Amino acid sequence: LVPSDGLLLRLAGQRIHPPDVVGGAVLAFAVADPHRRRAPFAAPDWSISISAHLPSTIRKKLYPLVERCLKPGGIMLFEAYSEDQLLRNTGGPKDPDMLMTLVKIENEFPNLETVLLRELEREVREGTYHTGVASVVQFIGLKKA
Repeated sequence: LVPSDGLLLRLAGQRIHPPDVVGGAVLAFAVADPHRRRAPFAAPDWSISISAHLPSTIRKKLYPLVERCLKPGGIMLFEAYSEDQLLRNTGGPKDPDMLMTLVKIENEFPNLETVLLRELEREVREGTYHTGVASVVQFIGLKKA
């Protein structure tokens, strides 16, 4: 799921044109409107959010939709800059509301079983303004069957 605010998806520097085949897997993308009560697509096996920094007003509407839409046994894969990233000059939003913490993740995905939840520092190399050591939160959540 991706927000409908114009976020571009890229893989290895190339635009992904839904549906595409990458490494033998068919990737299909759907735009999620957090104001809708139901998703405009069939239940996905996966939902992936990498560096999709959203204000809490949008997250509070979108993340419950993600939880509801995942198939039983479905996986949420998530990575975002943490609030500690404000201390670094290696990219990410400057608004703390758009940065994540472990507590925010736990509160915003309460119906997913936590497989992995951690905050760490890692090297990023994603262009001129996103290079160096970054503080991130990583989450893998499982929708119970």
